[in-house]
Amino acid sequence: MEPMMSDAASEIFEGLQEALLDAQGSTVEGLKKSVVYR
Repeated sequence: MEPMMSDAASEIFEGLQEALLDAQGSTVEGLKKSVVYR
């Protein structure tokens, strides 16, 4: 039971990390574009 719980938790954690990285990347790209267009 415990290994399954940790597997699920690690999968969720990895998913959250990827989502955060994607959000950071798109935000940085958006800032760069807005700065360039100004």
